[in-house]
Amino acid sequence: MTSGIGLTRIVAFFTVAITSTDFRDVSKSRKRNILHSKPGRDSQDFFGGILVGQLGRSDDFSATDINGQEMLKDAEIIIGMGREHIGGKIIYIDCKAPLIPVYQESGYNLVKEEPFANGNYKMFKILPAIFKS
Repeated sequence: MTSGIGLTRIVAFFTVAITSTDFRDVSKSRKRNILHSKPGRDSQDFFGGILVGQLGRSDDFSATDINGQEMLKDAEIIIGMGREHIGGKIIYIDCKAPLIPVYQESGYNLVKEEPFANGNYKMFKILPAIFKS
């Protein structure tokens, strides 16, 4: 956000939803590798998290003002701050194949190598603990 006297301008925005991802087709060893699971957790079929549904930039700003990587990082920081209140440690993103390398640059990994039934790939990132009680 930018602001002046009595003026606030939205530079970029994101939407989130609480979601659960189906890991039934993911091997137990991959689940352990992905989620650094405690013993027994690798038998779970679904893992909850926060889905970033949309990243957007105001028409008044360009990619030189704030690029997609910066918008995603800002979203991660805000979601991380909310983690103290709502829990969860996984951020998910649904994307088409051409965007996989873009998200991988930001530390996201594929849940599985094949697309889900909707044709999208699901990627995830484990949030670090930002605040300690």
